Amino acid sequence: DRDVTGVQTCALPICFYRRALEDMTISGVDIPAGSDLQLCWAAANRDPDVYPEPTEFRLDRNLGRDRHLGFGWGIHACPGQAAAQMEMRVALAELLARLPDIELVDPEAVRFEFTGGEFCAIAELRARFTPVAG
Repeated sequence: DRDVTGVQTCALPICFYRRALEDMTISGVDIPAGSDLQLCWAAANRDPDVYPEPTEFRLDRNLGRDRHLGFGWGIHACPGQAAAQMEMRVALAELLARLPDIELVDPEAVRFEFTGGEFCAIAELRARFTPVAG
């Protein structure tokens, strides 16, 4: 499950928008009433107080149960979470079964790029492998 959680923590494309109803200060930033706000769950999943090396994709990271916001939280949790996680586990298992020796050509070159709005992507991911017939 760490592989699925790792992907959800790094590649989260969900933001939502709100309007401040009253003057407030958050983390030392003054926000006047009426300000438009973009709240990005990806930022919460990269909090250095919670996640060591928050911008790195690490499968060895032990987040514990429900330590990321990839599918929301509490009453705002995604009802499709279990199905999506199962699909990701099956897809990764099939990929690794068919490409058991897959490795990145240059792991240091991998970059997550925010591509506008709320989306994050890896523009290029060069890998080397020997396909196995399936």
